[in-house]
Parts: sequence; C-alpha cells; structure tokens
Amino acid sequence: MTNSITTETIKILAHPSFVDILCLIIFIVIGLIMFVGGVATILDYNAFVGYLGIIVSLTIALTTAVTVVNWSVPFNVTEKTQRQQEKVQIIQTEGKLLSSDGLTLFLKDSQGKYSKKNISVDGDRDVKFKEEGNSYIYTQVKTKVTYITKHKIRAILIFDEFPRDKSTTEIILTVPKGTLTQNKSFTK
Repeated sequence: MTNSITTETIKILAHPSFVDILCLIIFIVIGLIMFVGGVATILDYNAFVGYLGIIVSLTIALTTAVTVVNWSVPFNVTEKTQRQQEKVQIIQTEGKLLSSDGLTLFLKDSQGKYSKKNISVDGDRDVKFKEEGNSYIYTQVKTKVTYITKHKIRAILIFDEFPRDKSTTEIILTVPKGTLTQNKSFTK
C-alpha cells in the first residue's frame, strides 16, 4: 500500500451575481435615504432621531464597503490531495478478458477480505488496462481531494464557486502481454 499527500494553495475570487449587485444597490439607496433623513431630522431640532438615522446609514455604508472589498480580494483555499494505492492479491482467475462473459477475478485485499470482481473490456469504464509482464496485477487507486479554508464565512457566502470535496476510485488491471491483442491478418 502506497500513500501520498500533496497540498496546494489556490486563490478564489468571488464574482458577484446579478442579485448580489441588485441587493447592494438597494442597500446604498436605503443608506442614502437614511442619511438624508437623519440630516433633515437634525435640522428640525430632533437630534437623537437624526443621529440614530446617520448611525444606521453609516452602518449600511460600512457593510456595503466590506461587501465590495470581499468581492475584489481573493482568499486562499488549501487543496489537499490524498492518494492511496493498493495492490490487491489475485488468488484465482476464471474466463477470458475478451470473451462476452469477461474475466472473473477472486481477490484478497490487505485486510484479508475476499472479494469477486467481474471485468470485461467493453463493460467497465472505470478499469484501465495495461499490458505487460506475464501475470495479472490488480491495483486500486483511491484519490480524495479536500478543500480547506480559514475563511469559513466567506466560503459560505460564495457557496456556488467554492470547490466541493470529491473522491474517486480507479482500478488498473495489468494483464499478460498478448491478452488484449487479437489475431490480425496483414494483406499487401
């Protein structure tokens, strides 16, 4: 069993959608109305309500500024790729790879569990074939990619653009030389 872990840092820039920009414009208009209303209220000698309106409008302006900065500054995401390669012992083989029934493999993994796997050239898209040597070798490669960031709130806000974790399993079957080649007649 072979394990390898690679870590890579990538940068993601959040692109605002039409709805995001529309909400931002509405917030700016509400903030301007609150600010003008606060100044008008102060001029009408109701200072407390006027100052409260100005404070609310400044809070909206600050929130708007943070949102715009959030859109224009990329944040770091760590991509961690864990690859585990395991050669599974083939106990017995039955059938032929090029036949309609395919090849049946009886396997024993590293934990001592037995399993049976039917493989055919036409039916299995998740199996890669290599032709070398004089025996069958069954290799299973599991790849798990995870994305980690310290900016949890920003990752939630740009949920559509943030990459998702994924795992894949790939099977590589090494077959003896001549197994995949068929009889060819050459004509001149």
